[in-house]
Amino acid sequence: MAKDKTNTAESAELIEPILVKHMQLLQFVHQTHVCTTRTKRTIQQLEDPRTWAFASAKLQMHDRVEVMDAQASQLSKGIVTYAKGNDIHVQIYAHYPLSNATHEEIPHRDYLIRWGGVQDKWIIVGKTDGNTLKAEFPTDLAALNYLRDHYKALSL
Repeated sequence: MAKDKTNTAESAELIEPILVKHMQLLQFVHQTHVCTTRTKRTIQQLEDPRTWAFASAKLQMHDRVEVMDAQASQLSKGIVTYAKGNDIHVQIYAHYPLSNATHEEIPHRDYLIRWGGVQDKWIIVGKTDGNTLKAEFPTDLAALNYLRDHYKALSL
């Protein structure tokens, strides 16, 4: 009978409890960083340590990163798994394609509507001289509407 109790006790898995001293508030343990890239990045590019070299001063072990491109066409989430100096390793654990946004130029009369980057967003430039008529439109459609209104105002 004693032998049966020993076998049962050995076969039962030991569960190590989580102690109060192991619990910490999230804001005191790690940070979540959000970054917007100019172009889409693949998972392999985001996991490449060279991608994070310039941002290494802000990142620490176990920090979270959320990366979205300027067109909001994808969202990636990762965890910093190694941080020493400029050598940062990020493991991407979620990658979501959001839309098929493009940066194609839209010609309209004497102007082009094109992507000007994260800072300028969508801009309207002249076809011949390349001078910027107006910048910082949130979408290409907003820029096109502005350009249509511009031509209406010139015809009055």
